[in-house]
Amino acid sequence: MNPNLPPFWRDQAIVPVGSPGYPEWPDYEEMVAGCTQMAMDYGMRIEWSIFGTGYDDKARTVRRFLDGIKPVMSGVQMIEPANENNGFSGASGVTEMRQLASVIRREVGRDFPLALTAISLDPAIVHPLYDGSAANLFTLHFERDLAENGWRPVRQVWGGKDFGPFCNNEPVGPGSSMNSEDDAERLVFGQLNAWLTGACMSVIHAGAGVRGVVDPARGRAANLWEVPALEPTLRALQTIVPLLPPDLAQWTKENFYWAGHPFEMEGLVGDAALDANHGCVRCFAAHSGGQFVVAPFGIMQDFAMKARSAMQVRCYDWTGNLYDQRSLAAGERLTVSGRRSALVLGTR
Repeated sequence: MNPNLPPFWRDQAIVPVGSPGYPEWPDYEEMVAGCTQMAMDYGMRIEWSIFGTGYDDKARTVRRFLDGIKPVMSGVQMIEPANENNGFSGASGVTEMRQLASVIRREVGRDFPLALTAISLDPAIVHPLYDGSAANLFTLHFERDLAENGWRPVRQVWGGKDFGPFCNNEPVGPGSSMNSEDDAERLVFGQLNAWLTGACMSVIHAGAGVRGVVDPARGRAANLWEVPALEPTLRALQTIVPLLPPDLAQWTKENFYWAGHPFEMEGLVGDAALDANHGCVRCFAAHSGGQFVVAPFGIMQDFAMKARSAMQVRCYDWTGNLYDQRSLAAGERLTVSGRRSALVLGTR
């Protein structure tokens, strides 16, 4: 255990292996199992990150953790040894993390979702850490820069597709550090666009989930149900998720200017749209067979795109409300007006 923990963490430490001032938990395994079972009781599963600091006897901690999750494996969505590389510095830390991942892999089986630790999109960092390891999933942390009218975090997830299966692990959210996002529409599209561009998992990252106590300095409530933005976000996702193909993350992805995109852009996209205050920030697409999903977001004034082939489309707003349904001939225009975003589901 790190003896230099800030005061607000010292009474919240999880202690699978004891150290001075921190008696070892004799029931650590039961706590891991019980926490997982509680999530299961509410219809959820857990992404477990084993180390927050990593100053303990790591091998023994991993063994105790694995013993704890064995009875409740169906409630574990994925595992990563460490949060943000904490406690695993330098080349020796990389070696140790990879060794621990191999231990976990032997216990959980060949196909279980396993990452190493959440890092940035720098290939020079990602590949030396992950390549040849026991991991089969990347946990990526994207920037929380609220540029581009606040839509930059939504579109930035596109870069994750270049690494393989990934989780959008700690995006900007209500009460997150550095920047906070309380706009429910952008939070919903942050999730939607992550799945559209290849994420197999995406986290709604709220400050109330970091410490679980009131944090006035960061404007954080103690409980998730006290975060105003979460209720409309979750309500909208309850409607939108059933509309989406369950294998969407595996569909072929298309950037807005690629030839495989179902639509040809007539409106401005990206920097040109931002400069003109007209068009949209991005309009990514995914398709499989004759089906496609298109999601223009960050729309300013209005945005138009032209069907590349005959198609039928259903257009939804960010809450999952169907606002338009029609057939389009090849070359016919579809315009989104008076909205900041749209979800277009179609068949060619």
